[in-house]
Amino acid sequence: MKNVQIPEQLLIDLCNYHIAGMRNPDLDMRIRQGLQVKLNAVKRRSDYQKRRSENHD
Repeated sequence: MKNVQIPEQLLIDLCNYHIAGMRNPDLDMRIRQGLQVKLNAVKRRSDYQKRRSENHD
């Protein structure tokens, strides 16, 4: 399993949600958006690496 970095504010939001039990629509939206941005970046990087390895074979 690889490590991924997330922005500090997303980490704080996730801690507030899961550890502190804070629940509100703004926090939920920030977490969803932050995770979606990160997931998209991971997917783009994975796709790029696949294409690159296919071209070098």
